[in-house]
Order: sequence, then structure tokens, then C-alpha cells
Amino acid sequence: MLYFILSYLGWSIAGIYLLWLFYIAVMDMRSARDVGTLTTAAKVMGYPILFIGLGVDLLVNVFAATLVFLDLPKELTVTGHVQRLVDGKAGWRKTLALWFAVNLLNSMSIGSPHITIPVPLPPIPAQ
Repeated sequence: MLYFILSYLGWSIAGIYLLWLFYIAVMDMRSARDVGTLTTAAKVMGYPILFIGLGVDLLVNVFAATLVFLDLPKELTVTGHVQRLVDGKAGWRKTLALWFAVNLLNSMSIGSPHITIPVPLPPIPAQ
């Protein structure tokens, strides 16, 4: 049983890290597209990353995000899950979702925020 728990935790951490790497790649592609520098060659190389990343996103949302937030997803992606928690009632889940939104998602989304954060921003614990 302990092996299963430790394995689940390990795979969850690895999945979150892998998803974040795919997210950074996709956000960079979006930035290049927005400024008009995304070439056909970059699209050919990048679109498979987008689709593989979507698959990772679905798996991480069901398995890792459920563990992190102790909340079953009602959405397909981690972004949707985090946005729902950010928009939800105050509590530790909202605080944790805001931390993910500010420190991992919006910090890598150039041009427009990936997660819409309510104003005024509730206090976020120190990093």
C-alpha cells in the first residue's frame, strides 16, 4: 500500500512538471503566432507538442490535480480546473489555485493572463 501511495505521489509530481514543460512550449508558440513569427516549420514541429501536451493535461487533471486540490475535476484541463477554483469560494483550494495561477501559469503567459484573477487579489502566502 505504501508503495502505491509513494508511486502515485511520484507520478503526480512528474506529471505536473511534464505538463508545465509542455505549457511553456505551447505558450511560446502562441507568443510567436501573436507577433507573426511562427513559421510553417515551427508549426510542423510544434503542433504535435500541442496535442501530446493536451493528452498530458487530461491525465494530470484527472490524477494529479485531483490529488493536489482534493477535488474531482468537472473540466477537461488543469486550466479549467484552476480557473473554477480561483472563481470559487474562499478557502485553501482557492489559495492554492491562485498560487498556481500567479506563479506557474500567468507568469509564462505573455500578452494576456492564462487564468483570470479576481480583483482585488486576495492575499497569497509568501513564496
